[in-house]
Amino acid sequence: MQLTDAAKKNDRDSRLSTSSILSSNAPSENKTSRKSSQVDPPVHVDGVPYIDEIAVGTHHNMQTKEDKQPDTKSESGPALSIYNDSKNMSHLYDREVSLYDSKSTLASVSSLDVSQETSRTQSPSLVRLNLDRSKTMECEVVEQVEVKELMKEVEALKRSNEKSEALVQSLKTENKSLTHDLENAKERQKSLNHELEKSNEKQKSLVNTAKAERKKLEAQHCVNKQNEAEIEKLNKEVENLKIKSTQLDEESLKTENKSLAQELEEAKQRQKLLSQELENSNEKQKSLVNTAKAERQKLEAQHCINKQNEAEIEKLNKEMENLKTKSTQLAEENVRVSEEKEMEISYFHDLLEESLQKVELNEISDDYEENLNLIIQEIHQLRQGKIKKVETLEEKKLELNDLNKQLTQQKDEIEILRQKVTDSQEDCEKLGQEKSKLELELQVTKATAQDARESWHERELRYIEDEKKWHTLLKEQKYENTKLREKMKGLKSDLSEDQKKARKMWEEGEELLKSQMADLQSKLEDARVKFESANHKLLESEKMVSELRVERNQREAKIAELGQELGKFENQKKENEVESNQARQQLTEAKQRCSELSEEVSSLRANIKELNGKLASLDLQYGKVEHEKINSMNQQLETLCLHIQKCLHKVVGLERKQESERKYNQTISVYRRHLLRAAKGDLHPQVMHACKEIIKLQNESTSNEETI
Repeated sequence: MQLTDAAKKNDRDSRLSTSSILSSNAPSENKTSRKSSQVDPPVHVDGVPYIDEIAVGTHHNMQTKEDKQPDTKSESGPALSIYNDSKNMSHLYDREVSLYDSKSTLASVSSLDVSQETSRTQSPSLVRLNLDRSKTMECEVVEQVEVKELMKEVEALKRSNEKSEALVQSLKTENKSLTHDLENAKERQKSLNHELEKSNEKQKSLVNTAKAERKKLEAQHCVNKQNEAEIEKLNKEVENLKIKSTQLDEESLKTENKSLAQELEEAKQRQKLLSQELENSNEKQKSLVNTAKAERQKLEAQHCINKQNEAEIEKLNKEMENLKTKSTQLAEENVRVSEEKEMEISYFHDLLEESLQKVELNEISDDYEENLNLIIQEIHQLRQGKIKKVETLEEKKLELNDLNKQLTQQKDEIEILRQKVTDSQEDCEKLGQEKSKLELELQVTKATAQDARESWHERELRYIEDEKKWHTLLKEQKYENTKLREKMKGLKSDLSEDQKKARKMWEEGEELLKSQMADLQSKLEDARVKFESANHKLLESEKMVSELRVERNQREAKIAELGQELGKFENQKKENEVESNQARQQLTEAKQRCSELSEEVSSLRANIKELNGKLASLDLQYGKVEHEKINSMNQQLETLCLHIQKCLHKVVGLERKQESERKYNQTISVYRRHLLRAAKGDLHPQVMHACKEIIKLQNESTSNEETI
């Protein structure tokens, strides 16, 4: 039972059953196998001879020895038949490829069968002799088998050692190549790090320049604020002056209507002076208008330049937006590539860990573990280097974002400056409008002054004509009075003459005289009334003249005040001209600064384009280097996986060999025990039963062959 159980455990196809089926169903194969067994030797697995050869050799020697004895000649027929059957069975079992076979069982059983049959037929003395011989032969066979097994084990160990040495050498060469590749990769990483440091220094310098520009812009902003404050002050002063001028105009209009009559005589001379001053002021105003026109032209040119700058800034904004989109796309691609690389590295790392777990089961895995640990450490280092590169790329992205923010801040500051420039332009336009309004007001005041002068001239002419008329009337009245006096004298003379005659003609002339006297009295009364009215008119005219003189004096005082105010206005004009010149200088400086800023922006654009080109080239180089590294690492990993698979196959083969040898040794030990028991005469009944079954099968096969 132990033999059958061992055969069933060791042989997956249950060799006893296959042998019985083959012996019963394939007699033709047995014939061919006999011929082939006589010609071809049995096949060995891995150069290790089977024990069947030893058993067959012992049986052959035993047959030759027994052939010499005369007692065993008649009984050698069944032994030979069993021997031939065992050969046939051994040939059949040779077809199966395995490290151990059950042919030794057949040989041992056949030998036992021969010994049993001879022991049945021979005498006890011959049986003893045969047993002694069999014992000695078994001892020799056991020794030979042990020696051959030891030789086989030694050869197998030598071969395994040679193979392991070859594998170790191949792994050493591969490790050398990997170290060389890693050194090259480290050098490339150093060069890339050096380039990245240079780019970082350039970026730092750009950041410093941007900070300096920001400081300049802040200083310009402060100056602009001061200018705005000054402009506001000027606007307030102008408004105050307008209010004062309106008040003065109202007061002057109120007082002028009262004092124009008194200031006519002195106004002529002052009108001449004022006309000269007005001519001078007109010339100044014309010069101011010309300067204002020139300033307006300059402002229009500045507006055109500002529009061009705005168009360029819009282009810059578009380019910056495109760069931002490109940078975001590059960042997404870098993230994707890094994620894919991390996934691949993790996958390869898992494969390596699985392979390490498998290799750790073997005895030769000590050397492999060290090499694989070194490879894993290098992979970790490469991963850390990639992570550092990704971090550096993220830092660069953050720096680019900071630069973009700074550029946006600069753009905002530029827009603020533009707004300030536009505000200053609007203020200048307002000042120009105010100047035009003041010019119009001056023209209106000039027109009103001219109208007033003309009206005063007309009034003066009228007054002169009236005075002339009054003088003529007074002269006529005086002449009439003189005539009346002369007439009175003539009348008195006539009266004296007439008294002489009147006495004569008193009665006649008395009535005439009364009538004439009444007429004269009426005429005198009329003359008195006219004289009184003329005197009254003279008094009134004198009062009017005095009033006109008072008004003239007041007008002279007001004209003096107006002259002082005009002087003040002229001083303010001069101050305004100085301030306008300063504002022009500041505008020119602002234009120069704007041009400098535009140049700096163009230089920044060029630097950004250069940096973008360098970044693109670095990204391409980095992608190429990473692609090459990944390909090389993939190739190395593939080669390592292939080596590991080969090693695993070899290890599995060695394990199978070891298991087969162990099982083979177990079966041999079992067979030896049974042989020893058989030699001692204590054969197990189950073994006897199995041997009987084998003999029956052999007999059936021989009977079938004979019938055929």
